[in-house]
Amino acid sequence: MTIKIVLLGGSGFVGQGILDQLAKDPQFKITSISRSGGSLQLKEKFPQVNWLKIDLQKKTPKWAEIIADQDWVVDLLGVLVAKNQQVYQQLTIKPILPLIAAIKENQSVKMLFVSAKTAPRLLKNYLVTKRETEKLLRSQLKTRAVFLYPSLIYHPQRQSTWILAQLLLFGQHLPLIGRHLTKWQPLSRQQFALEVKNVLLGGRSQLLQKEATT
Repeated sequence: MTIKIVLLGGSGFVGQGILDQLAKDPQFKITSISRSGGSLQLKEKFPQVNWLKIDLQKKTPKWAEIIADQDWVVDLLGVLVAKNQQVYQQLTIKPILPLIAAIKENQSVKMLFVSAKTAPRLLKNYLVTKRETEKLLRSQLKTRAVFLYPSLIYHPQRQSTWILAQLLLFGQHLPLIGRHLTKWQPLSRQQFALEVKNVLLGGRSQLLQKEATT
C-alpha cells in the first residue's frame, strides 16, 4: 500500500527532516510544494520526490488537481518571526484557504498541521496564529484535520536552535530553574520526523496530545 503525501514547505528546515525519513521509504509517494521548488542539491538527494515550485502568496494553484488522489496534506507553512499579527495571518492562514476548500470536496484526504506546544512571550502572535489556524481547520475539516504540537525542533543544520536546545536540556537538570523549563521539551528534527511518520502510518504520537499554553 502506497501513502501519497503533499508536503507544503518540503524544502524548509523541518521539511528536509521529514524527507530524510520518508523519501526513501517505498511506502510513501511524496510531492513537495515550496516557493523555491527545491534546490538542485535537494533534488539530487531526494530524486523520488515530485518537486513543485509554487509561491502561494502570488498565485493559487489548482488544488483540486494536485490533491485528487492524495492521502495526506502536511502543512509546514508559516514563519517564526513576523512584524505583526496581520503578517502572520497573511503568511500562515491565507495561503491555505483555497487548499482547505479543495480538501473539503475530496473526502479521502486528511490534513496534518504542525502547530506548536508553546512559545515565548516575544512570539505571542506566532502562537495566536497557530491556534487560529487550528480553529479554522477544525471547523472546516472536522476529524480529517490532525494536529501535532512540538516545542523546539533542533538540528545542527540550524545552529541557533541547536544551541538553544542544548541550553534548555542542560537547564532542566538544574535545581533552581529546572522546573521552570519543563514546558520546553526540545525535539531533534529526526525524532520529530519519526513522529510524523507514525501518524501518517496510522500510529500514535506523543505530540498528538498537547498541553499548550497561550
